[in-house]
Amino acid sequence: MVFIGYPNRCGTIPRLVATFLSEHHFSGKTIVPFCIYEGSRLGRNATDITKLSPQSTMLDGLAVRGRKVKNAQNEVSEWLH
Repeated sequence: MVFIGYPNRCGTIPRLVATFLSEHHFSGKTIVPFCIYEGSRLGRNATDITKLSPQSTMLDGLAVRGRKVKNAQNEVSEWLH
């Protein structure tokens, strides 16, 4: 299981994350995305991650609004369960 966290910029994963996914093979692995955002929640992250790592399984991700991060402990705990 691979947890990938990042800031959601312009509705998708940052270029650095895209490069990481394209250079590493996660065949047979489960990818769990999580991000902070200010406008587009998870946007098209799931689609873009799936394109870069098609042989993996992806679980539902978590998106937390940037200004609410300090108070997101319960939301994160629920998501992890």
